[in-house]
Amino acid sequence: MKKYLVYILLACYPFFVQGQQESNQPFIINLPPIHVHVQQQNDQSQSQKNDSKNDSKNDSKNDSKNDSKNDSKNDSKNDVSQTGLHQNQQAEQQSNQVASATNMQVDSFAESKKYCKEMANGLYGWTSSNALEIVAAGIVASYGYIAYQIYAANQIIFDPLAWSNWQGNTSLEQLFTIPQATLEAEILYAFQHRHIDTCNPTDFMYSLVQSAISLQREITVVQDQIARYEWIAKCRSLRLFFIKADALEILKEKHKKLLFMKHIFASWCARYKIEKNS
Repeated sequence: MKKYLVYILLACYPFFVQGQQESNQPFIINLPPIHVHVQQQNDQSQSQKNDSKNDSKNDSKNDSKNDSKNDSKNDSKNDVSQTGLHQNQQAEQQSNQVASATNMQVDSFAESKKYCKEMANGLYGWTSSNALEIVAAGIVASYGYIAYQIYAANQIIFDPLAWSNWQGNTSLEQLFTIPQATLEAEILYAFQHRHIDTCNPTDFMYSLVQSAISLQREITVVQDQIARYEWIAKCRSLRLFFIKADALEILKEKHKKLLFMKHIFASWCARYKIEKNS
């Protein structure tokens, strides 16, 4: 197209020159507009090309981004589905394990129940066939246990060094006639010489504490023996255990004597504490 325009202009050039000479006016050829128009067309075509390239690039970028997003979404969905499937499988396995364990427990419980029932039936049959022997053995065992308790308590109560035998056979009425100060001194002397600390013999507090503990223990033993004798007396079985008729009264007298000694010692302890704090 440009070539044709140039040829036309060259062919018309002499006519333009002749006309110009006749009119005595300068000859002007406006070629630049043609060049500008052509350059504008070139620029427009180049911009269109650039726009198409940019559009193609943007489209490819957007497509790649969309593809990556879709791929990531699909991957996440697949991961979630796989995770859900795995969790379902685990839950199913756990439920199967729980069901099997429950069945085993039920079976073991049934077996143990059956075994206990068989043992109970066997024991019932054995006791029914040996009822007389069992009753006799129970009576003998009960008698032996009670007799042993009585013997062990009497070994403590009638020991010459027992607190209930302090001052020999001095009765409670005779102790009442002794002045309290004298009685306190005699009891403290007995307490200090009954239990002595081998590592520190001068520690009199150790002797007092241990003597007080042994006194309280003996009071408990006498109380239990009195309750035992009273129960045997209600059953009218004193002779069966070779217990004398006055044994219960003797025990009650010893119990009163022990309580009186405890009272004297407690009074001294209270006065000693007051004097020490004042």
